[in-house]
Amino acid sequence: GRPSDWAFDITKMLFGAHFMLMAAYGLRHHAHVEVDVLKRLLSRRKQALLEILGYLIFFVPFIYMLTTLGWSFFLRSWSRGETTY
Repeated sequence: GRPSDWAFDITKMLFGAHFMLMAAYGLRHHAHVEVDVLKRLLSRRKQALLEILGYLIFFVPFIYMLTTLGWSFFLRSWSRGETTY
């Protein structure tokens, strides 16, 4: 009946969502940090291809893992009837 498991899980999920949203915001406004030494030598088309490839390799799998692993934690908390006071 304690909310500790639920509170810990929701904190981790919110942090993950916050991190991913802020990463997308930074990318949108070109405020992210990247190694631009080699990328600068590429054409705009190849730069875009490199960014898309980066999303497919890193962003999509991590969002998938966050969703699938988080769902099992949510179901466990829901089945136990965990609540906060």
